[in-house]
Amino acid sequence: MAAGRSGADIAFIACTGDDDIGERIRRQLASDKIDVAPVRAVAGEATGVALIFVNAEGENVIGIHAGANAALSVSRVEAEKSVSPAHRRC
Repeated sequence: MAAGRSGADIAFIACTGDDDIGERIRRQLASDKIDVAPVRAVAGEATGVALIFVNAEGENVIGIHAGANAALSVSRVEAEKSVSPAHRRC
């Protein structure tokens, strides 16, 4: 986000759900000058979330729902034409 805010040419390849959380993520990234054209909203899927808690022993307890994240694949990243192949990372 800092790079986008500083004027760097940044794009984000991802999958979100077609829900309110996904819309908020896309809107926030765009407001930080990050190209969200490569972000795909997956119909019928919820945006993935992770909840991180610290238990009484001080250990992290993490719960994850992958949601639309599961739709992102290496082939999808490699096929994204709006991002230079030299800058695509998985």
